[in-house]
Amino acid sequence: MFEGKLRYPEYGSLYPTSVIDKLAEQMGVEPFAALGDGLQGEVLALEDGRVMKVTESVFDAALSLYLQNNPCSVFPDVDAVDQVTVRGKKVYGIVRSDVESIFEGPEYDTQNDRKDCLNRYWYFLRHGPEQLLKKATEDLEGDVELLQRAEQLQTLLTDLNAFNEATGFDVSDINLPNIGVYKDRLVVRDFGMNSICPDILKSMSTNRLVAGPTFGTYESSFPTAFIDEVCAELGIEAQKSLGRGQQGEAILLNDGSVVKITPVEREAALALYLQEHYQAQFPKIYDVKRFEFEGKPHFAIHREQIDNFLPDNSSLIETIEMEADLARLWISLLSGGQSMRYILDFELEGKPDVQMHFNRLADFLEGIREFNAETRIDVEDYNFSNLGLVDDMIVLRDFGMNFINYALLNEDQVNFLKGMDAAPKLTM
Repeated sequence: MFEGKLRYPEYGSLYPTSVIDKLAEQMGVEPFAALGDGLQGEVLALEDGRVMKVTESVFDAALSLYLQNNPCSVFPDVDAVDQVTVRGKKVYGIVRSDVESIFEGPEYDTQNDRKDCLNRYWYFLRHGPEQLLKKATEDLEGDVELLQRAEQLQTLLTDLNAFNEATGFDVSDINLPNIGVYKDRLVVRDFGMNSICPDILKSMSTNRLVAGPTFGTYESSFPTAFIDEVCAELGIEAQKSLGRGQQGEAILLNDGSVVKITPVEREAALALYLQEHYQAQFPKIYDVKRFEFEGKPHFAIHREQIDNFLPDNSSLIETIEMEADLARLWISLLSGGQSMRYILDFELEGKPDVQMHFNRLADFLEGIREFNAETRIDVEDYNFSNLGLVDDMIVLRDFGMNFINYALLNEDQVNFLKGMDAAPKLTM
């Protein structure tokens, strides 16, 4: 079920155990197992029958905060929202009621045509045209349960549209797998992929500081011996794990620098290039080492530390407001190009903090696009959560999901990546 993803053993979670425990402690809950994950985070079962969503989506957190104070029948009940900081990124915990799948029951395991019928109905109900909706409705005739679900879907869509219009939210991630059953009604289970109107957050009451987590000895997905031998090669002792993603893990070293351990060759290739060709849009690369671990090549990328993009001393509401503003502006910049910079400037009068960060974003985007054009390296993993600060300039935290032009590397570097030179072999 979770093949291909590194997981911490305590809960089977993608997030470090200390992150889960810190969120749980702050919200007074007891998690016991991860239930599943998606693009925006994962859900853990709680001992009391509720669930805790762990996510890096500011939109998910913002809507959850609103629903905590303003319950709505379109969504499950939200009981608590909190945050910790991991590697400079905000990680939010959302405690809510558990919601059954709309396809719950053994009959859906084998009768996929019932799923297809309901999916078609839901699609044409939202998008039309009328004649295809009529045909999709006719396909449901004779199936009492599906007809009942169809009526509930109509009610849900009507209520959701009314909610969006009344609040300024734009909840649009409503594919059928994201619809569930709660208290005999249909609800939207997850809502982290939508845009929000940040102004409505200003009236909310939650306003407190949240400290980041502390880690024990490494608390790494890799064995301690692995970390120690990697750091011995670098000549610097490890201090603690900063967290991991799907492409590896970052370890803070005692001198304040960081080593990223990853199995991704193209990430190491880009690091090798940047080690000899410094670019302001990336952290300084000090060294790149190659190891074999459990029969697979791994690379240790030694780089400078990166500061948080947004300050840690803001309240939860203030941080979400600014992130929401900047995320919306960032999407506009990405889609509209550099000309949008001057158009969007007019929106930022009276918001000096947002203006400062926006100017940094625009400068970064201009620089990274020039870098791509000059090198024919396709660096495109610059989603909002992958950005940090070095000397007040925005840089990419990670860059392992991009295309690398191997023609930029010399023969020794290519041989190094392919293991044709002598690389240390780590033993358990």
